[in-house]
Amino acid sequence: MLAFLLTLVDEGQREAIERIYYKYHEDLYKLALSLLSQSPNAEDNALDVVQNVFVNLIKNYERLSFELDEKRLKAYLFTSVSNQVKNIRRNNRKYISDQIIYENIPDDNDFPNQLHVKENYESLLNIVKELDDIYSIPLELRFVQNMSVKEIAAMLGIPEKTVYTRIARGKIIILKRLEEEGFYD
Repeated sequence: MLAFLLTLVDEGQREAIERIYYKYHEDLYKLALSLLSQSPNAEDNALDVVQNVFVNLIKNYERLSFELDEKRLKAYLFTSVSNQVKNIRRNNRKYISDQIIYENIPDDNDFPNQLHVKENYESLLNIVKELDDIYSIPLELRFVQNMSVKEIAAMLGIPEKTVYTRIARGKIIILKRLEEEGFYD
């Protein structure tokens, strides 16, 4: 992939793009893969996400000028991964929903109970999908991917305390939304 990407840049940018690629491509791939783990073709889609992030970086490199601000570069790359993943999820949402429904058809005796559980689960999923990335990404990495707070902090390049705070705030938002929707009635 790097050889392809380098054909898109001029000589002046080649060295900078190569440095950024070698420094971040593995972390970006891991993040994309973890965010796409529940979707079909997760590995292929994660590779596509990383490639698209670098193509966009190359297209916008002159305008963005990251050379002196590593934090801004990292934020741009991780946000780009998140946006690319959202696009993939949006395109796959119907397919995944139908697949889950048909794979988990309950028998007649358990149907009313299963229907209630499914409605509650779908409500929860919709609430999580609507969260801002600063909450949804740490929540997903922690509870879906079972990553430690330390691993999440390293991956996102933020302090562990910030990860704890974002997870706690995300939980509070989810609980409030569930209450608003009558989940606890």
